[in-house]
Amino acid sequence: MNKNDIQNLIADFYRVCLFGTKDPDIEDAAKRAYRDLCRTLKLNKCENGISHRDNVISEIIELRIKEKLVNSVCMSQGDYDEFHHALCEEIIGYYSNEKSYVSDFYYGQAQKWINMTMKYLCVIGEERYPWLNRLYPFLHIPIDSVILGKIIGDFEIESVAVKGERVLLKNLSWSRIDKDTYDAIQNVLREKIGENEIPIVWEFKAWNNPKENE
Repeated sequence: MNKNDIQNLIADFYRVCLFGTKDPDIEDAAKRAYRDLCRTLKLNKCENGISHRDNVISEIIELRIKEKLVNSVCMSQGDYDEFHHALCEEIIGYYSNEKSYVSDFYYGQAQKWINMTMKYLCVIGEERYPWLNRLYPFLHIPIDSVILGKIIGDFEIESVAVKGERVLLKNLSWSRIDKDTYDAIQNVLREKIGENEIPIVWEFKAWNNPKENE
């Protein structure tokens, strides 16, 4: 067995650990992303959770990614932002009609689902999805407690302006943020990260230093 064979086996092992298969796709990425937000849901009937998750993935997330991103020849930041917002609202709209399952579904939860799905697709890589290459500069950073802590600690920013008021980031619940607060946080991140680094690359680096995240 040569070195490449060993590296391929290691890569397969990593994919199986993360996605449950050595050949993951968009559905697998979205399912894994759901795990990053489902603990924040207030469930009324837990037994319906998986079926609703799968409906959202197949009827909304996977479908919209294939419609809007896979075949996009030219895309701007504004185009991606519009796609992201519309997808968040569509997910929220689905759960608003499922009151028997979840009491509320917030923009903060929708952004985490979408952003982590895109991040996991980056992990799966360009070899499987070459269209990712043109999207890297536009991807949003998943907002969670670690990223909020980085903004406060690394950038020394304690609040963001939302509709003329200051919203404190300390103790802010990422899963409950609204669109305006989300947009303000993304804008601050892009401003501070600057033109020399792609935001999603900065996010990978932020999460790849576990001691700093304790």
